[in-house]
Amino acid sequence: YTDEDRYVPRSGVINNTWSSLYAANGMDVALLKKIANNKGLDNYKGVALVLQAYITSTLTDLFGPVPYTEAWRSAVEDGNILSPAYDSQESIYRSLIDSLDLANTLLSADNEEIEGDILYGGDPDAWKKSANSLRMRLLLRMSSRDEAFVTTELSAMVADPATYPIFESNADNAALVYLGSAPNNNPI
Repeated sequence: YTDEDRYVPRSGVINNTWSSLYAANGMDVALLKKIANNKGLDNYKGVALVLQAYITSTLTDLFGPVPYTEAWRSAVEDGNILSPAYDSQESIYRSLIDSLDLANTLLSADNEEIEGDILYGGDPDAWKKSANSLRMRLLLRMSSRDEAFVTTELSAMVADPATYPIFESNADNAALVYLGSAPNNNPI
């Protein structure tokens, strides 16, 4: 793997990153979001919003403008959009910040239990911290573009840690601990 060290990216690596995040994981999260909406499962919708924001922010940071508004429609609605429109990074970031705020509102220990959660063991408060910490990261990345908006949003979050809990240590990270068997074994 010396190509990347010489700033010669391999197209297969770039294509795999796009396919993995956009086509595979993005579609799975869109399906989770659709099921959560249809069944009124707020915690699952909150988890889906956090995961979708993480995936989309990674894609737009890597590639710039990417499909977002029309992305993953086949999982959410009838009919496929074969050529979804590309959204600007600014509009994507603003939408993700709103989605993460909604996720913070939806996630609650009073709602349904989150089953099968291999990141946080079904803990909605941990997902809430993840949502707010990711929201802060996105706001910080926007700080040179819209300082007034970012200052207002960050000030509101910092002033109310009970409503907007954030990561306090590395123990709060969303880290996938690989298991010894499929489907969660280490791909390498």
